[in-house]
Amino acid sequence: IDLNEEEQSKLKSLSVKEMEQQLELGPETLKDIIADLLKPGRDFRDSFDAPVLRQDVLDIKDLVVGQKLEGVVRNVVDFGAFVDIGIHEDGLIHISHMSRKFIKHPSQVVSVGDLVTVWVKKIDTEREKVNLSLLAPDESD
Repeated sequence: IDLNEEEQSKLKSLSVKEMEQQLELGPETLKDIIADLLKPGRDFRDSFDAPVLRQDVLDIKDLVVGQKLEGVVRNVVDFGAFVDIGIHEDGLIHISHMSRKFIKHPSQVVSVGDLVTVWVKKIDTEREKVNLSLLAPDESD
């Protein structure tokens, strides 16, 4: 968002205390929002990692058990996390394949948007399901 000089001036003169109460935001959050709005031409998407595009893995049939891939965590659920590895189907990292130590919830290890390195654990082409692991093959089982 690009603000003109008048909008920037209004933004700078806002009472942070009033806005905190009105918007029900904490002071640090509100200050961060204002600071970002005052940066003309800034696109927050520039701070994200670029997508990982592989030409050799386009379909589930291109996968091999033990193959190392990079992907982006798309969803975190109680039993694991779904990762976009560049094919039509997201792969599942079961909670038991996230850490050598006990974890109560996958969110202790990954978050939505994280770029992760995974290994293909199992491929079910008939059901179009891919099981992944955060543990290198020599670390798991």
